Amino acid sequence: MKYYLYDEKTKQFIKEQEGYLDPLETKAQGKNVYLVPPFSTTERPDLTSLKDNEILVFKDNKWQVEQEFYVGKIVDCQGERVSKYVTDNDLTFEKCDDGFKIVEKYVKEKTLEELREQKLNELSSQASRFEQTENKDMFLTSSLGFRINADPKAKRNIDTLIEVGVTTFRDYDNVIHANVSLEDLTTIKREISINAIHLYNQKWQMEYQISTLKTIEEVENYQIQFEMLNFNNWENESEVSE
Repeated sequence: MKYYLYDEKTKQFIKEQEGYLDPLETKAQGKNVYLVPPFSTTERPDLTSLKDNEILVFKDNKWQVEQEFYVGKIVDCQGERVSKYVTDNDLTFEKCDDGFKIVEKYVKEKTLEELREQKLNELSSQASRFEQTENKDMFLTSSLGFRINADPKAKRNIDTLIEVGVTTFRDYDNVIHANVSLEDLTTIKREISINAIHLYNQKWQMEYQISTLKTIEEVENYQIQFEMLNFNNWENESEVSE
């Protein structure tokens, strides 16, 4: 099963992603049940027919083609400059059929508010990945001395191990630890939860920082970066709050 992800706010196509089976629901219902990623659809977009500067957005439960807005200066074929702005709908000017052609084109400059909104959308899109059931980029360094998966699937697996009393654990690097205790598993589960809260705290902090940026240059240079916890050198739990 393939899912096609789109931006939460702009609805623009992002990427294709393989679906993952939900083992519990598949077993309960007796058929394959897939985990649905947030902001996704199973409707396949047609990426082959897109023209330059066209984008796909998912609106009204279907993929639609929209054009990014550009402006450009045009001159007539005799070299006389004409003061006129055009959009991509006027690209016939390139052929000079009507006596004009585009000689330079550039993206319309966005305002500070538009750039802030774009950066916030980017932040929201990156943060939404942490809600995906399986995310190989989500891992942390446990106080037990090895790296562990920290996505929602990993936490659910820990619950299962605790419930049935299994004390064999495979870490993020596929190293098997044969004698972890139930107390160790409880510690791992707690660290995964703390890391999840820590990620959202980072999102909220970056949202505030972006909203207070004063210049276009500051927004353009702002780097969105999430960090996973390392419990080997992390002592202050007051840094993480709900």
